[in-house]
Amino acid sequence: MKFDMHVHTNYSPDSVAEARAIVRVAKKVGLEGIAITDHNTCKGWKEMGRQAKKVGVSLIFGEEVAILKDGEKVGEALTYFIDEEVKAGSLGEIIDSTREQAGIVSIAHPFDRFKSNLDEMGPVRKVDAIEVYNARVLFQSMNKKAMEFAKKYELGMTAGSDAHTSWEVGDAYAQAKVNSLEEFKKAIIKRKTSVHGKKINPFLRIFPTLARLKIIR
Repeated sequence: MKFDMHVHTNYSPDSVAEARAIVRVAKKVGLEGIAITDHNTCKGWKEMGRQAKKVGVSLIFGEEVAILKDGEKVGEALTYFIDEEVKAGSLGEIIDSTREQAGIVSIAHPFDRFKSNLDEMGPVRKVDAIEVYNARVLFQSMNKKAMEFAKKYELGMTAGSDAHTSWEVGDAYAQAKVNSLEEFKKAIIKRKTSVHGKKINPFLRIFPTLARLKIIR
């Protein structure tokens, strides 16, 4: 099974991707499913569920949650297989809240110095996985460092497009030889996923900024 593990819908303030377009692209590029990971909200789940069912795409319900230290954001955690919203907080709090829901936690773009400060996050080695390929990072060296970190500390590996437009869906994904969502979750934890990806079209980088400025939605 192939899953793009990092996808934003238009319920994220910096995304212009609508649910209907997301699932159609996912189907077109040969994904079995996607993880919906909007910024600090689960409001997009219901609509994504309706649209995914129409085209036969599986969903991992998740969220991209702000990791806070002394009230400041120092990074973001990707929570997967959850049932309800996980609140922004310390990494320890995010891990506890996610595991109470039988979910798992991956660190998003950990070596992207524009978005993350790994040294300030807290108990990083207690997470289940590391996002080792993010299609939106500026430099491939950031993904390489993430891969090396995951291998060194024997953590699971996830990958995702970090899509903020539907055109990006599938630009990166994690794959495992499994037949169900539960088996896919276990594959991540047991470090049995492979990761694949390519850098996004540079032109698409402008869309999150335009969305935040409410020039487009």
